Amino acid sequence: MKKHDPKKRESRNKVKIISGRLRGRMIEFESGHGLRPTGSRSREQLFNWLSPVIQGADCADLFAGSGAISFEALSRGAARCLSIEKNFKAVMRLKHNAQKMGEGSMEIIHTDSWRLVKKNAASPFDLIFVDPPFSENYISDLCFDLEANNWLKPVGYIYIEIPSNRDLVQVPLNWQLWRRGVSGKVEILLYRRVESDR
Repeated sequence: MKKHDPKKRESRNKVKIISGRLRGRMIEFESGHGLRPTGSRSREQLFNWLSPVIQGADCADLFAGSGAISFEALSRGAARCLSIEKNFKAVMRLKHNAQKMGEGSMEIIHTDSWRLVKKNAASPFDLIFVDPPFSENYISDLCFDLEANNWLKPVGYIYIEIPSNRDLVQVPLNWQLWRRGVSGKVEILLYRRVESDR
């Protein structure tokens, strides 16, 4: 019978911030269905791409989960991050981690992003992270909702994470694929939104 190693289990529930003012700080997160923190390699790639635009950016993390992307964005100079998560335990952990790190630039909302983006945004964002559980298949619908309901500034960036064996998502015509990469079984896509001619 395989012996249970509590230390090994504990390490699976922590993720480290890679760079910036919070570098090396540990984010603790709850295990849960569909909770899959973005791996360090993908995060490093993403924020290398974003280095020209992350300073002072107004961000939204639509499926915050562990908060790995939200905290990394703030650590690297984003002005604020709206972190949205529908799992109550994950929200409580996000709030705990934000308080522990003294991170007042992180606004945490307990709600369902799929429904929220069907409403007009209170104010548009420079950068939106879209990293839902891989079991969800409606990313294209969500992208069109973001465009239709003014979630992005005239020039904005959208990060999308999908399984590498899935077809590319359908996005509005004024979203240009700016960067693309693959890390293991995960494909990472960064789109740049420009003002539509309509």
